[in-house]
Amino acid sequence: MQAHLPSNRRKYEDLLIQHKLPLSVHPWYIKHVLKFSEAFPGRSIKTITENEISAYLTDAGRLPDLKPWQFQQMVDAIRILLKDLLVSPAGLAGKDKAPGIEPRHNSA
Repeated sequence: MQAHLPSNRRKYEDLLIQHKLPLSVHPWYIKHVLKFSEAFPGRSIKTITENEISAYLTDAGRLPDLKPWQFQQMVDAIRILLKDLLVSPAGLAGKDKAPGIEPRHNSA
């Protein structure tokens, strides 16, 4: 599995602790960021644009079996990765969420 997180995994786990997230959800947050990084093979996360992030989350939000809380967890995991771990990727530093990431579920 080629992903961008392993070299920063410990730092990311430390951030999850700083955010006071229960240890029981850490594997899920890591799963979300690994899946996100795998969507952009061969690229540094720092090179992923705001539009690409929005498109990724829009597509993910359309998955019919994804519950709203799962989508929010995914957004939160990616936000922590982009905002806190990488500090300033794609001009997102200081923003809580990328634009256009509202879920688009059939049930929503």
